[in-house]
Order: sequence, then C-alpha cells, then structure tokens
Amino acid sequence: MQLQHNEYMEGKMSHTIEIQRPDMGLFGRLAAARTAMRDHARRAKAYRTTRHELSMMSDRDLSDIGLARGDIEDVSLQAALQA
Repeated sequence: MQLQHNEYMEGKMSHTIEIQRPDMGLFGRLAAARTAMRDHARRAKAYRTTRHELSMMSDRDLSDIGLARGDIEDVSLQAALQA
C-alpha cells in the first residue's frame, strides 16, 4: 500500500490520500482511510492549538521567544507537520 500525503500546499494545510493497491480489499482501504483521518485530525488540532496560543500572546512575549506576529502562521504549520 502506498499512501501519498500532501500537507503543505500554497501556505495552507491540506490532506490527500491516494491508495494504489487494488488487491487491498474493502477493509484494508477503510482502515487506511481511518488512519489518514486520525492523522489529519491530530495535525489540524496541533495547528489550531499552536495558532491560538501564539495569537493570544502579546507582541513583547512573542519577541521574547524570538517570534514576530507574522511568524505565527509558519510556526503553526510547522507544528502541525511535526504532530
């Protein structure tokens, strides 16, 4: 089974799954889809949590950790990809 994930496209997090094994059977395809959905949900939650927490910080607090307000999106996407 080959799963292909595309999670960073044009600055937005997206998720695609491509299953290329016709002999896998229905239950195998369902299991792969369930796993992909769980992975996507975990990454989406990491993105939302990170973005929310950083957005709530003051500019001074962000500066203390070496970030600017414009870095929040990139840091959130990076956190999602590492989740």
